Amino acid sequence: MLFLTQNQQVAFVFSIISTIENIFACLISLIILTIIVSKFFYKQVKYEDKSILVLCVNVYLCAFVCELIFCSYDAQSILGDIYQINFNSLRCVLTAYAYCGFIFNLLISLVNQAFYRLCRIVYPQYRWLQSPSFYVILPPIQLILAFVLLCPTYIWQDIIYLPEDHFCFIPLSRIRSFLWLFFVAYGIPVLLLSFLYFRIILFLRKQTKNQTFVVRRQQNRDFVAIQRILIIVGILLLLGMPAAIFLIMMFITGKEHPLTPRFLLFSVGLSVLVLNVAIVFSVVQLKNIIWKTFKSNVIVPLIFSIDGTDPQRNNNSIR
Repeated sequence: MLFLTQNQQVAFVFSIISTIENIFACLISLIILTIIVSKFFYKQVKYEDKSILVLCVNVYLCAFVCELIFCSYDAQSILGDIYQINFNSLRCVLTAYAYCGFIFNLLISLVNQAFYRLCRIVYPQYRWLQSPSFYVILPPIQLILAFVLLCPTYIWQDIIYLPEDHFCFIPLSRIRSFLWLFFVAYGIPVLLLSFLYFRIILFLRKQTKNQTFVVRRQQNRDFVAIQRILIIVGILLLLGMPAAIFLIMMFITGKEHPLTPRFLLFSVGLSVLVLNVAIVFSVVQLKNIIWKTFKSNVIVPLIFSIDGTDPQRNNNSIR
């Protein structure tokens, strides 16, 4: 650390903070994935909740893979800063390509959630678009689509090793590939997400008032859920702000800021961490099963430790 310049020291601190946040995000994703999969395994999921929970599995699986890649980037940056290790290799380039693909897949998974809600609220007659099987088949297709759409960045050979940051990525100076990545992996999903939720909100607002109480109550729930999801859209908009700011700075100054790759990695990791938490509160079904899981695993043992009695044994004796 004594031989690092001021920018390198700041970059090193960014990597340390990013490592902590990404490990924390990995744990959150893994815990939520474990809970959802266990509920499916023990057949504790209602049929009407299966589709949205399958979509949640896809979101958290993509987030988990992205966070693992973030952690590997952080580890390379820290080791490279301390020991000046060179990680330049084909695997480094392919990892960066996979990172771009899974970021796209993560955002498209959120679009799938919006599409599911659109079909359930606006087009309920299309039952097959609401079936769990449809959303099980969809993720592999969209993953292939992600890598196909992003293949120009690999063909143009703009995914390069950044010696100052010790990982591979597309620098801002490769403006063609960076704009392609920004538009495909970020712009398209955010635009689709905004359009779908705008369509749903427009539909709910145009509904007549001569509906049954049950229908109105369901629509009120949908409206509240969508209001929460709009927060996610806001988070995604903030996700693209650092890249846009650094891009504008490069156009003004004529050179890329040396902290750009580390800061972008840090900001994307932070956004994924916030998304992990925000999705729990925006998807009622997911929030309920997580709450019930922690309630049964924490509160019941606590009662047992206070009373000195086994609730399960008491239930059996009553029976």
